[in-house]
Formats: sequence, C-alpha cells, structure tokens
Amino acid sequence: MLGAVKAASLRSAGAFRAASGLDRACAQRTERALADGRRLSKLPECAPAGSPIDILRVMRLFLTTSIIVGLCVVAASCGRSADGPNSVDGATAVVAGHLPSGWTVATREDGQLPQGHYWGDWGRDYAGPRGRHLVVVGRQPVAMSWRANDGSSHKDAIAKESLDIWIMPGNYREGFWSRINPHAPAHPSTVFSGQNVKVFAMPSHKLIDENRFKEIGANASVTEWPDSPWNTGKLSWTDWRTALADALVKGS
Repeated sequence: MLGAVKAASLRSAGAFRAASGLDRACAQRTERALADGRRLSKLPECAPAGSPIDILRVMRLFLTTSIIVGLCVVAASCGRSADGPNSVDGATAVVAGHLPSGWTVATREDGQLPQGHYWGDWGRDYAGPRGRHLVVVGRQPVAMSWRANDGSSHKDAIAKESLDIWIMPGNYREGFWSRINPHAPAHPSTVFSGQNVKVFAMPSHKLIDENRFKEIGANASVTEWPDSPWNTGKLSWTDWRTALADALVKGS
C-alpha cells in the first residue's frame, strides 16, 4: 500500500509540473516553498516569460496533490474490504466460528450502534440502519482496583477480558457530526467493510461477579480499572483484528 501511496504522489507531482508549465527543477522549488508554508508574492524566477501560471493555480494544484495522497493513506489504515458474508447473521456465524479456544459469545443484542457513533443528543434524530452487538469473553481475569472508605487499597479480579464487536448492515454510515462529537466515548476500530456488512470492534472487559461488584461499590470511595483491555488495548487474543478480518474476507 505504501508503494501505491508513493506512486500516487509521483503521479500527482507529474501532473503538477505538466499543468503549471514549469520545468522539473523549477516545479520542485515551487512545491517545496508551498509545502513549507511560505507565501509567494510573485512568480518563481525560473518560470518562463509569458508563462500562464499564477499563484492560485499552483496552490490549487498543490492542495489537490495533498488530498489525493491523504486519501491513499486513509485507505491504507481502514479495515479490510471484500464481499464477505452476505448478512449480519452470516457474519455472526463467522465470528463465533473463529474464536480462540476458551473464548465464547457471552451476549448478543440487536438494534445497536457502535459505541460512540451518533452519541447522545448528537444522534437523537438518527433513523438509519442498526446492527448487532456481540460481547465475546476470553480467559484472562481482569482486576478492579478500589479504595475502601477506611483508606485501604484493594484489587478484586471480578471481570474477564472481552472484545466488543458490532456487526452492521453494509449500508450503515457514520455521519460527519457523529465523528467529531467531543463528548462521545472512544470509537471502535473498523475490522471489516464489505458490500453487505461492516464490522467494528474494541477490547474491553466483562463483569463475571455482579454481586461482588455491588458489595465493593457499597464500601468503596474510589474504583478504577487500570488493567482493563479498555485502557491497555491488550488481549490474550493478540491477533484478533487480523484473524477476524481474514475470516470475514473469506466469508466462512
């Protein structure tokens, strides 16, 4: 993909020189000046007499080049793309069938949106497609740190590592305002984007001892989850992103 980005950049630079009418060395000096943010009050001295180039045109061409390269980089960082499963149910089966040993699907809810998407008042008018939220739980225990009312510190392993997965219809889109909502929690990563489904996921933890959690809450002044995959981003299933993407690309 980096090769493609470089090629796009070279093609765009070539288009810049051709459209501007400058020779190679002159065009390179002009491009460097613009890239450094310098203002050009007149044409570069190397421009041929009577050249039709003007500063606005050069800047427009330079910005177009930057946008093209930027789009290539963004495409390289997004989730895997292919036809994949033909339905949310099909993608659910793929995910469930490719969990590591000791991992299980703990919960499944329909009519959901990925965490942080269309959050709060910013999404109150959202009427688009919704999908399925899966919570898959692993084997690694996760401790909650807490301070009792008497000032003593404690740690209780009352949760396990988990991966939150949202399987959305292929026509699901996150709107611009949803993306820039400063009040929304962290968004999950895009794992797969196909014609019929899109899949998002993020590491977290799931409580396994609700009663103990309530007991702690009644006697704690402070509670924290410093070791949660929500904060560390780490799971015992280290290759979850690529493993799920590969399975979904194959569609089975």
